[in-house]
Amino acid sequence: MAAAGRKSFAKSSTRCATRRPTTASTSPSVGPMEIASGSVYGVTHVDVIPPQKDNAIVALKVLGEANRAAAGNVRFEIVQQTNRPNHFTVFEIWRSREAFDANGMSAHQREFRDKLSGWPARSTTNVCTKFSTKGLT
Repeated sequence: MAAAGRKSFAKSSTRCATRRPTTASTSPSVGPMEIASGSVYGVTHVDVIPPQKDNAIVALKVLGEANRAAAGNVRFEIVQQTNRPNHFTVFEIWRSREAFDANGMSAHQREFRDKLSGWPARSTTNVCTKFSTKGLT
């Protein structure tokens, strides 16, 4: 589910689907989080200059399709901030660190990084392999 103030890219659509903002107290859960041993969870923030927004959308959609089809991918979601449409967040889950690392060296990842490096842009990735949902559900 997209966070408040963000757009979520639909898998088969060329348009962004706007999600209705929710608050933490009334937001329904998408279900229990099953934490598989050895899974890797990543969050990447991609910020481009406003004139590159449309190019970034195209590049992120291509990246998303390729990553969803990659071996070891569990989930890959891209959201766009509605108040800053040139800012994107990527959420990804991989079955193992090996799958995550192998995908990081894939042709589609290199192509995306090459495109991003050609624009005034920045991206930061946070990767987590150990965490708990205890007390949060």
